[in-house]
Amino acid sequence: QNIEAMLAEDPTKKDFKSRKRAYTVPVTIGLFMHQVLAKDLGCKSAVTLFNQQREKQGLEPVSTNTTSYCEARARIPLSLLETLVTRCARSAIEKTRARDLWSGRRVFLLDGFVVSAPDTPANQSVYPQSESQQEGLGCPQIRVCIASCLHERVVTNYRYAAIKGKNTGEPSLFRQMFDGFSAGDIILADCNFESFRDLAILSQRGVDMVCDMNSTRNSPFRGRIESDIEDKQIVLKKPRFSKDRFTPIEWKELPATLKVRIIRYRIPGVRREEFTIITTLLDRKTYPARKIADLYKQRWECELDIRSIKSTMGLEMLTCHTPEMLERELAMYILAYNVICVTMCDLQRVTGSKPRDFSFKQARDAWLVFGRNIREENEYVLLLWSIAQAPLRRRPGRREPREVKRRHQKYPYLKKKRSERKEELAA
Repeated sequence: QNIEAMLAEDPTKKDFKSRKRAYTVPVTIGLFMHQVLAKDLGCKSAVTLFNQQREKQGLEPVSTNTTSYCEARARIPLSLLETLVTRCARSAIEKTRARDLWSGRRVFLLDGFVVSAPDTPANQSVYPQSESQQEGLGCPQIRVCIASCLHERVVTNYRYAAIKGKNTGEPSLFRQMFDGFSAGDIILADCNFESFRDLAILSQRGVDMVCDMNSTRNSPFRGRIESDIEDKQIVLKKPRFSKDRFTPIEWKELPATLKVRIIRYRIPGVRREEFTIITTLLDRKTYPARKIADLYKQRWECELDIRSIKSTMGLEMLTCHTPEMLERELAMYILAYNVICVTMCDLQRVTGSKPRDFSFKQARDAWLVFGRNIREENEYVLLLWSIAQAPLRRRPGRREPREVKRRHQKYPYLKKKRSERKEELAA
């Protein structure tokens, strides 16, 4: 009903209101979401699932041909999916209690990743393969940058682009997300996002950053760390103008200097024992160095969020054959992820435990079983109960070998174009 209301508000979507279809927009979104949650569910299986639902409702089954369903997926406005992602994230944020925030401030985790797509001419034209691979041997790739909430896990904003070309790197995608942050927010990021430009612009907007210091920046510390933690306040100077990095207007609007804190600390027994982070949180009394260091440890949660989307949900490889459908499929993955996170936020209100205290995979599996058939409150309670049965074990300081035990398939890599290899096999 909410989706229908959103379409009714937009006068440009007359096509959705004038015709009666079996595959309405809400139905199509529901089936599409089930596909991305089930990981390997094809369009044929989605149509079969739809016919099962229609039978329970006493309706005639639709054709098992997937053409109508695929056309219905292509009719879903991308802007609608992006709006649903935003509203879903806002719903989770509104459920958060003030005492669950870090020092009364909302913290966002920032990182990027790359996904592959089917090797079709249309996909290659918009999202080309890596330049390091020979033509015809690689798959189209999309670079994605996401911002997720530290507490609620939901993705509040995301941007994507091809993996080559100007303004397609992770920092450039990050700058497109600036308007999504509000004064008082804090951003946790790795060294890839640390730059004078971004620190200064966000600081002017009242948004602070805590980043791993970029290796190109000179550290104010010398020699080995003498104590568990060291804290210095320094002044950064505006970088020299470069037409490859700024427009004249952008460079002129930057402040001449920026005051920041550099914190160096040590964590014995881990793979990387020494860390140097940079932050615009200057108040040492409100934000002690140790407190900021403990906050930066939680940046790894973003890696776990990405693992949940890519590995648990299966986003490593998209399935659609056109760029327009790739963008819808990507949005649907983010939306499905947010829907599960909202459910885990509801669970917090019942158990008092944080959303990150429960297994995302168990929540995804529970949604596949119960999520599509929820009609009454007790059915939703059963869904929450199922998720609550899989609390995560906390294993601080755990060290695992960065090695893979399971071998790949015995088949060799394709080192020529597929068409050339097929001609050789036919000869």
